[in-house]
Amino acid sequence: MEIRDEHYEWAAIHRFGKMLNSPHPTFKTTHTYSTFTAILCWTTQRIRTCPIRPDKDIYARVPPEDDPNFEVFDAIQIALHNECIEGFFGKLPKATGNLNTLTLEDDEGNPISALAFLVSLRNAVAHGDGRSVKPVNRPKQLVGFEFPLSNPRGFPAWSSVTQLNRSAQVQIAGKMVDVFCERFREQHTASESDLATIGESE
Repeated sequence: MEIRDEHYEWAAIHRFGKMLNSPHPTFKTTHTYSTFTAILCWTTQRIRTCPIRPDKDIYARVPPEDDPNFEVFDAIQIALHNECIEGFFGKLPKATGNLNTLTLEDDEGNPISALAFLVSLRNAVAHGDGRSVKPVNRPKQLVGFEFPLSNPRGFPAWSSVTQLNRSAQVQIAGKMVDVFCERFREQHTASESDLATIGESE
């Protein structure tokens, strides 16, 4: 099924969300990781058209002249900026070892914003040497991936190494799919029938 011009901003993310919840039966962890990174990069890039810098007035922001949807996506960025990690994404599923253990405070003991966390995750998978993301194995089984995280430029200092299993990746990316699509649908009155059509096979 085609993606029409009026839906291009969010329809691919809607499809990624469906793929996130129905991974390849043989390569579940790898499939989830690939969908997770696609959602992470797409949504983070889109909402950061005019990036928030915590040391500046985030509300004195000038949208690009050719971006009619700036207000929709910037509202998501501001919501991420104003919430802590667990406030926005929820507590991650319990797991053994270091899996799904997050650093929640910066070096000054203040909560890390969901925005700083999201951007640092995006940076880990999209910047520099791709080998910085490593597989996490249990005996004879891939269970997740390890991400080296540090504060994005302009944010308070912090760093950590975070391991996320498949369930945690689904939770984080699924939240971005829900927020991204719902905010856009609210602003542009995409109907339930539009959603159903977009979800059909290509």
